[in-house]
Amino acid sequence: MAFHLLKSSIVEGVKGFFINGHNGKEFIISPDYKDKVLSRSKYEFEASLIFLLESEALTSNDINEIQLLRDYRNKLAHDIPSSIYVKKHFVDPDKIDRAGYFLNKVDNFWGCIEADTNPDFTNEDIDYEGITSIRYQTFQIIAEIVRETKKDNDT
Repeated sequence: MAFHLLKSSIVEGVKGFFINGHNGKEFIISPDYKDKVLSRSKYEFEASLIFLLESEALTSNDINEIQLLRDYRNKLAHDIPSSIYVKKHFVDPDKIDRAGYFLNKVDNFWGCIEADTNPDFTNEDIDYEGITSIRYQTFQIIAEIVRETKKDNDT
């Protein structure tokens, strides 16, 4: 779940940046999305990571670590019985925390853009480092459940 929140932040955040309006049924995505993002990779996730790298929201080290988190998520998802029943395969809370770190980093990036471009925030004193998203707050609840479950299993 934590990785899916991160992936959503990455993919939907980038796509949302290219929204040009709404036609009554769906959002209208600028043709620039295809040219500036999707042309970078045949995979939307990787293309979005490249866009965030070029936008300086993420570093190449961040992207490498996010890819490792994706691999870890895939390993867990493809061997669910082991990740539930085999103690050494339980979900690693440190990896959950790293996913949260990147989720907050990406959502903070988008929040800062919103604060800088939304006229409702003109003349407001904004704590840019303190900007968080509902998605990140949801993540924090999940992470706490994982930590408590791990603590219960360790005792």
